[in-house]
Amino acid sequence: MDRKRNQSLGKKGKKKSSIISRASRQEHHEDIYTSYDTILPIKFEENKEINIKSSWEDVIRGQYGYYFNDELCLRSIENNQPFKFIDQTHYDILGDIILNYIQEKLVSFYNLDEVQIPLAKHYNGSNKCNIFHSKDWFSNRNKGLILIQGTGAVRAGQWARSVCINDSLNIGAVFPFLEEAFKGGYSTIILNPNYNENPETRERIPFNGDSDEHSDYVWENFIRPCPARELYIVAHSRGGASTIHLLEKYWKEFNRRVKAIAFTDAALGSVKSLNMTQKAVLAQIAVDWIESRHPRDHLEKPAAISRSGVTNLSSGHEKHEYTTGYAFPSIFPFFRNKQRFIH
Repeated sequence: MDRKRNQSLGKKGKKKSSIISRASRQEHHEDIYTSYDTILPIKFEENKEINIKSSWEDVIRGQYGYYFNDELCLRSIENNQPFKFIDQTHYDILGDIILNYIQEKLVSFYNLDEVQIPLAKHYNGSNKCNIFHSKDWFSNRNKGLILIQGTGAVRAGQWARSVCINDSLNIGAVFPFLEEAFKGGYSTIILNPNYNENPETRERIPFNGDSDEHSDYVWENFIRPCPARELYIVAHSRGGASTIHLLEKYWKEFNRRVKAIAFTDAALGSVKSLNMTQKAVLAQIAVDWIESRHPRDHLEKPAAISRSGVTNLSSGHEKHEYTTGYAFPSIFPFFRNKQRFIH
């Protein structure tokens, strides 16, 4: 990753969580900081400069005594040591604050649009879920990248909450994927399939009651209108099941537009419901980088003998939550290789 980019990212940062909800996070932030006048110059690709106000990074520093270093690793201000677990409540709240920081960077640094769904034309209530997409999502006619995380505490912008806290945002968050997508001319959309209810009232979010409903809504209202001729998917863990759901439900569109799928230790049990044609196409366009003690890209199982019918390669890491971050160096080359046979 670019060192200047990491230095900028490691110095400031706001957006959503389960404990600190969208409705309450600004109030929470203002209770802690009544003034945040610092304006930081953030350097982006091609010398683009974005000024943002300091915010969630100040909360991480001021309330928890941590900061993100140049490698985007969380470190103690006092002794520069990694995160130290105190108790689950402390861990969960810090995790939510870091999520706010990540999601703020999606907007302020990577210049993505944050969109609340369901859209107002479908629902006027307050129970909403946020997704993010690049500003060229509805105008880029070439390539589109779809990012789908797994289940659990992770939200849009994260692959693994624990990795964001205990290791690096370069491994646990989507930042490297956005960087590479920008360089490669991809428009990008980030789904949020786990955000299914209002965290304060526990009321279900319309059209987003579960991962499949969320995926359907995003496909019909964001992916279908996207003009990109080629779509590429990165799906981690339960995101794999969401991808198979989309393949099966929207088969004609999916087969025509999706050119490659990078699974990372994905949940692919639902593959058994596919017909023979669908399974054959999936085997041709998809690879699953799984947890393994072998070096990255080591062939674990060819498609013909894997349970999912998809080629299994080593991600280069033995732990499930690390597979996406460790497989990253191979994913865009995999996409480019598929493009060679398209053009």
